Amino acid sequence: TTSTQQQSRTKMHPGVKWIGLGWTAFIAENLILSENREVIIKHTSDSVYHNTYNVLSSAACLSALYGYQKYGRGQGPRIASAISLPVAMAGFLVTTGGILVASQQLPALQLPVELQLPFLSSSPAPSSTPSTPGSHTASAPERGVVSEQVAQSAELVRARCPINFAAQRPKHLPPDQPYGMERVTRHANLYAMGAIGLGLALTTPFLTEAIFFAMPAVFAVIGSHHQDSRYRRGMGGKLSEERELQTSNLPFQALIQGRQRWTDVWLELKGLNAGLGFALSLLLFRRRLRLKK
Repeated sequence: TTSTQQQSRTKMHPGVKWIGLGWTAFIAENLILSENREVIIKHTSDSVYHNTYNVLSSAACLSALYGYQKYGRGQGPRIASAISLPVAMAGFLVTTGGILVASQQLPALQLPVELQLPFLSSSPAPSSTPSTPGSHTASAPERGVVSEQVAQSAELVRARCPINFAAQRPKHLPPDQPYGMERVTRHANLYAMGAIGLGLALTTPFLTEAIFFAMPAVFAVIGSHHQDSRYRRGMGGKLSEERELQTSNLPFQALIQGRQRWTDVWLELKGLNAGLGFALSLLLFRRRLRLKK
């Protein structure tokens, strides 16, 4: 009886209801509206379709955010008394993976300064001893050359743009040719969001927070497969046979099956982006553990 009452209270908890309702409505309206996109546009207009889509999506998101902020943040029914170290490490790894993938969707970053090698010259350095009558005095052209060499030697650091616009997808690649995180999954943005949320869900003892953070992973799986299904039928996009054979929906499937090469992913990785993403994941993980103590 006690167990039944506790389960009933868990189901009736307002945080669980608001968050669960919000995420369920968000997934449902995305599936229903996108599946009937052409029919709705045909009988109304493109603007009506997008306005309806945006309003319903916003309402669903606000429901989940309201439930989390008012009833779910650091409170609600417990699913665990404490988070064990193995589970916390699993959460960290999953979140880190999501942040690393997300970092690759941003423009390639680089250090805003560049070190320059000093100017090397085989010409003898001018004498530092005072000149005496009859000694050789450097002519004006010689002094100009020495001054230029000194100036170039002093330029050890040069400022540059923090965004490396050259390190982008090569323009000569065909549209269906996978590049970067497309070799990992066709839906890098969705699965990055899902992985970040799932990792956070593993590091909380509260059911409300677990639902709030885990549902993006559910949406990533359902939404990405539904999008592939629509694109195969030419609804809202296109998924060619060649691209489907070369890539995968589920992360790493194409790499494991040998349809893509790990070395290509490594060579196309945006290094500084990945490093900053890893540092961010460490800070987030440390903060989560401190808050849950």
